[in-house]
Amino acid sequence: MAAWLDPLAEPFEAIGESDHSVILVHGFAGSAAHMRPLADGLVASGHSVVVPSLPGHGTEMSDLLNVTRAMWQASVDHAILRAEDLAEQIHLVGFGLGAMLCMLAADERLASLSLINPLTWFADKGIFLAPALSYVSRNQYWPEFRPALAPELRRFDVGYRGYPTKVIKQVLHARAAAFTAAQWIEHPTLIVQSRKDEYIVPDGAYDLRDRLVRARVDIRWLENSSHLAVVGNELNELIGTVSGHIETA
Repeated sequence: MAAWLDPLAEPFEAIGESDHSVILVHGFAGSAAHMRPLADGLVASGHSVVVPSLPGHGTEMSDLLNVTRAMWQASVDHAILRAEDLAEQIHLVGFGLGAMLCMLAADERLASLSLINPLTWFADKGIFLAPALSYVSRNQYWPEFRPALAPELRRFDVGYRGYPTKVIKQVLHARAAAFTAAQWIEHPTLIVQSRKDEYIVPDGAYDLRDRLVRARVDIRWLENSSHLAVVGNELNELIGTVSGHIETA
């Protein structure tokens, strides 16, 4: 494996004094660094946290070439096992792709789910063509756009500026599997969606709520956040919303 892009991209954990242990799963082409500010906020509330690094992330973009959805899922399952050693009540918090992986990991061990900007309706429908394009275009790069981040949080924006086209097939597989799994999830579920998400159509949150037919679902909106809300200007609101959900689940 290549060296870490930044020390903040490495897996992280901290032990708190409460009965709650929280696994925070980052998004596609991002890193564990994206989840550190939220994790720090939960630690300040006394909770234990485990922040894994999904395979292929946090090092160099080419490391994503041969990863699979099963490898990502195994990483989340391993984090759950670690969290069980830290506290009695286990909670999953996922961002983007991480939200879909959390849905797939939901079982009787867990007390709640928090899904931040999950991969519901893509704003760019061209993403569904990416697996076919992998034969002619090895890599895709994000547009030259960076969302407004809180200045003190910019150092946590550690991730790739693109992705190998081939790996989108695995992202789409995870998304489809999570949609199928949604009907069986019974855990109290929080959906947090940014109104100004540039990658996900915000109203997709309602579609996901309707798929979670057995769960008690609460939708909360971040009015001024982009997709990268975990390091955005409404971080304190996000911390309070997720912490409140965990403590009342």
